[in-house]
Amino acid sequence: MPKPKPQLAVIIPYYQRQAGLLRAAVASVLTQVGPFLVTVLVVDDSSPHPADAELDAAWLKSGQVHLLRQANAGPSAARNHGLDKLPAGTEYVAFLDSDDCWTDSFSTDAHAAFSAGADLFFADTTRFSEEQSRFHWANDSRYRLTSQGHTPIDTNDANDAVFLFKGDFLDFLIQRSNVISPAFAYRLGCAPTLRFNRALTYGEDRLFKLTLVRHCQRIAFSTRIGCIEGPGVNIFDVVNPGSGRALRLASDYVHLNRLLLASMPLPAPQQARLRQELARCRREWLFNALHALKLRTPELAASLWLTLARDPWLPLAVLRDWLRRPAT
Repeated sequence: MPKPKPQLAVIIPYYQRQAGLLRAAVASVLTQVGPFLVTVLVVDDSSPHPADAELDAAWLKSGQVHLLRQANAGPSAARNHGLDKLPAGTEYVAFLDSDDCWTDSFSTDAHAAFSAGADLFFADTTRFSEEQSRFHWANDSRYRLTSQGHTPIDTNDANDAVFLFKGDFLDFLIQRSNVISPAFAYRLGCAPTLRFNRALTYGEDRLFKLTLVRHCQRIAFSTRIGCIEGPGVNIFDVVNPGSGRALRLASDYVHLNRLLLASMPLPAPQQARLRQELARCRREWLFNALHALKLRTPELAASLWLTLARDPWLPLAVLRDWLRRPAT
């Protein structure tokens, strides 16, 4: 009797105005020739372009694709909704953004990693606006990810590309986040109750990943491109100084780094790195607040109260760092 396929659930939060993106994302999962029993959960976050128009009736009828709906609450709430509705027997969970697509190798490489005992798997990705793949974005060569120094997993493939990560993966993620949500999957049993923080509009996926990694013993990755990132809305590409979006982005990243420092027992070097990032985000928020004041951005007052509620010491911390700056 053949061994039953392991169950993989893929959660896709959906909010788009452009037709065709969701259909391509779902198709990239369903056409995977792999060893998983796959279920796709599309969570329609009150999208202007409804998910119904993107999903084939045959997909829904087959039970492979489930359409969930919610009042607009953002991607964190949508992913949490999907996590709360996972089918019974789900062993592995993956996330895919509605404008991204998996390549043919993603599920086979993920299966090889999990078969070798990995708790978390991730793959390299490409983005339309970048010449190099995400594993090679870092300016510091120590945080570019290659196969060197890691343990290969035998996949019976002439182009073996799956490796067990050797080293401190939490430190790697803190120093350089090369792992994006649409290109990773994890063993649900490692953190069955973990959810995304709904207080964060930005940075919620980084908090989720860093929290998840603390529950994972073995990490594996593929040097193959497992996901193609669509144009979508890249938060760092479209933020204008002093805009409401820029204020919220900086405020959320201040909050994110304070949460990480408060919730994670970390060695001194990792704490120092997060404090450096916190200081940078504080300066970024102040920079945008000054621009917003000149522009009379209507969101400034709300951002001021939110940010000071999250970080009452922000003004004094920025002043302290300014006074400590090296003399030029």
